[in-house]
Amino acid sequence: MASFSSFCHADEVLNLENPGFEADRQGWVWGKEDAESELSRVTTESAYKGKLGLSVIVADGEQAPMGSSVLSNKVPVEPGSVYRLTFYARSNEKSGIGVMLQFYNEGFSIVGDAKQILPMEVGDWTEYKVEAPAPANAAYAAIFIHSWSRNRCNVDFDEFTISKVTKP
Repeated sequence: MASFSSFCHADEVLNLENPGFEADRQGWVWGKEDAESELSRVTTESAYKGKLGLSVIVADGEQAPMGSSVLSNKVPVEPGSVYRLTFYARSNEKSGIGVMLQFYNEGFSIVGDAKQILPMEVGDWTEYKVEAPAPANAAYAAIFIHSWSRNRCNVDFDEFTISKVTKP
């Protein structure tokens, strides 16, 4: 007879710093252009859970040739293991933005990524997930939130997690 524990497999949640933006920008790095133009902001209005969340707004004609760029802290990963990025987002107007699970080697160069491109219609909070195996030379993973060039967007984000997927 199979035991209950043989059917229970919990994914291992990795230690992201400030995954819900409750400590404002702590643990996240804003790209230079984004920081100067404030395309990405931590606000109370953009919270899904808790008191704060991330708002990314790029209006028509906004002077942001590099787009918005926000990067999480890097967490250790094991090559070949599968990782899942989970987060909540809502679009406040028809928008487009990318959220990537990026993998880095020991020298902190990008060696692979998995993208979740959000061509979003206006809507309520939705949970998004993207999974990818860590490349053979991966040592770390991080979350990269990015809008491209002058691509208009108005999206809120909250409650990010990176988990190591365990298979039965």
